[in-house]
Amino acid sequence: MKYIQKQTSPPFFEDWKKANDVETPEKAVFKKWDILLNPVKNDLRTHLLNEQGYLCCYCNQLIEDEPLDTISQRTKIEHLYPKDKEKYPEKKFTYGNLLVACKGGEKDKPVVQHCDAKKGGEEPTPIHPLQKNCEVFFEYNVFGEINGSTPEEIKTISVLGLDIAKLNLLRKKAIDTFIEEHLTKPDEEILTELQFLTAKVDNKFNPFCIAISQFIKNNYT
Repeated sequence: MKYIQKQTSPPFFEDWKKANDVETPEKAVFKKWDILLNPVKNDLRTHLLNEQGYLCCYCNQLIEDEPLDTISQRTKIEHLYPKDKEKYPEKKFTYGNLLVACKGGEKDKPVVQHCDAKKGGEEPTPIHPLQKNCEVFFEYNVFGEINGSTPEEIKTISVLGLDIAKLNLLRKKAIDTFIEEHLTKPDEEILTELQFLTAKVDNKFNPFCIAISQFIKNNYT
């Protein structure tokens, strides 16, 4: 999991909120999320993707800027605090509550779903990507498996399905690639490469950069 530093809400979204009478949490309660249509919804998705460096807010796999109304779409706008009318309807249009996530295998069997598709309308997980220290809670092994030791860490992994075989395999491949390319270098150079790994390039972060960085630091430096 990678920390997401939220920016200020984009002016086009705030203008839309005023035009649709949802500029305050009190007004948002009485309007449905479905009133947010394209092109504003797609522009919002693009803005969120840029903010997150094109990584899923939960699993950190790469997600692309695909229109939200296409068949090939593999991203979705996620509400950290669920927008359900029984829970946090006042937060449905609050920019600080909006993230972008992968589709998480939402059409697959529940046992292999992950991220928002598995979380559904649950409360935010005990550890979530808007917490500044979220990156230090989990460890990763050579097989790409994510591990937690506290009840909060274990619950977060379980609710988001971060330990499914599909994600383990993707993380393993990313870790193996870094090892093959850099592990013959001196420690100082490896640390430099890790800094590049967790930096944006062309406005994108490297997929699974936190998992790779944590594994290398714990095992090779």
